[in-house]
Amino acid sequence: MKKVWNGFYEDYLFENNKITVEFTITAELENGSFKGKVYENEFSKFTGDSIDVQGFIEGNLISFVTKYPYLFAYDSKGKILIDKNEKGHEVIYEGYFNEATGIW
Repeated sequence: MKKVWNGFYEDYLFENNKITVEFTITAELENGSFKGKVYENEFSKFTGDSIDVQGFIEGNLISFVTKYPYLFAYDSKGKILIDKNEKGHEVIYEGYFNEATGIW
């Protein structure tokens, strides 16, 4: 079953520099597991690309792994680094899920 969920996460890029990143997951959900794509207002806004995602939902717990298609990072001065020739990284997330209100 195709699903679309909105959510957000908070991160600290550097000391005292907290950011909120909104995202949309479009995925196929089957027996509590899902696989699809993420469009977020950080990576996707700068690149136009989406991120692979797979995970599961159990009650109100959601757990998923995103895999960036190539290097996307920040240097020590906060400048964005993008290199499509370098391998991307994975990020593991756990949070709360509510079909009506989204992921946080």
